[in-house]
Amino acid sequence: MSASMSLKREERGGLCGRVLLMKTTKVSDLMREEYHGRGVVRLHHDTNVADALHTLSSEHILSAPVVIASDPLDTHVPDDFFDDGANRELVETLIGFFDVHDAVRAFVQAIPSEIDETNNRSFLYWMTQISAVEEEIAARKLITVLGYDAELMYTPNARATSVYDLIVNGFRVSSSSLRHRVALFDAHGALNRIISQTDVFHWLAQHDRNLPQTLESYTWRQLGFGSAERVDRFVSVPVTRLTIEVFRLMHEKQVSGAAVLDKLGRVITDLTYGDLRMLTHEHWSALALPVAEFVACCHGASFRGYSAGALSGGESAGESAFFEKTRAFRSYLEEKRRNPRIDAIAGGSRSKTKPDVTVLDLDSKFDFEAFRDENKRRVYLDCSPTTPSTTEKKYDVVTLTDCLNVAAFGPC
Repeated sequence: MSASMSLKREERGGLCGRVLLMKTTKVSDLMREEYHGRGVVRLHHDTNVADALHTLSSEHILSAPVVIASDPLDTHVPDDFFDDGANRELVETLIGFFDVHDAVRAFVQAIPSEIDETNNRSFLYWMTQISAVEEEIAARKLITVLGYDAELMYTPNARATSVYDLIVNGFRVSSSSLRHRVALFDAHGALNRIISQTDVFHWLAQHDRNLPQTLESYTWRQLGFGSAERVDRFVSVPVTRLTIEVFRLMHEKQVSGAAVLDKLGRVITDLTYGDLRMLTHEHWSALALPVAEFVACCHGASFRGYSAGALSGGESAGESAFFEKTRAFRSYLEEKRRNPRIDAIAGGSRSKTKPDVTVLDLDSKFDFEAFRDENKRRVYLDCSPTTPSTTEKKYDVVTLTDCLNVAAFGPC
């Protein structure tokens, strides 16, 4: 029996109540409740990738809109194109969004294709390959690498658009053309607000609990998670897989993260694009580190596995390069963490170490709190068979997109 069929009639009515809540709440109401007091960070189209990554890192964000600003000294542009004909203030035209994902994609595409089929190269080999292309990528203009992971909304329309429409038509949660944010613009075309999936999830968590049938009254299984199809799509890697190769796999599978498994097949951490929050081009070669080591460095933790013995054959040059890169990368990130401005931007909630991944039982209740930490936007569900003769571990992963999809449409 399917998950949707297993819900009683009154429980399915609870899902309808949630849809009613989202359809009667306007985006403008959500904007007032989820206001963070921060302006929109903009990047200009002629900025290079290196400078853009420094901006994202200093603001502790993963993406920003890329705009073309009209030159106020250009006499060929009519006065009425500017905000004020007399003052000739700049008018911005949005051309896309630059995300750390775009920088990683540029790396994946720049490394020679014949390397792709070989995953057992040494750390030193991969560090050399990355170093060979990093300066060229760092110098690229944003207009040549950016993506468009956003939808647009005219700000006055926020008073007429429901949260339900924002999820379905803005984020397109059930579509292959998924969006993670919606950018609002004014009558002059200037961006004045960005609403993310995280904003909507926070709003939903606050109001859903007041419903007779909150999502937290259902088990993950009842909401459609843990199906054979979803388990088959689960993306995971061993702890020794090199980070650049994990990002390549994520790009190929079109997923935002990959679970990292120990020798027993248990999820011990994960790699997501969020782990690149403070990475700048000076340390791109750190992408050659084993994934568990890279994640540990990013979050001020430690991982003994690779450095304690995975380097084999007395490769002194490789060992020296590995430990030097790890030391330099850790030192850089520790300096960034001591920056009081980063603490202020993060609102005091930023964690120095990445929390342990959340692994829940498939038959436990849905829990909004499992997604609340800024470093944890994924929940893993243990879908392993319960028969004594089977020791194989099987998992499903739940993202914010999955949660919004279930909220809007019912069991996945």
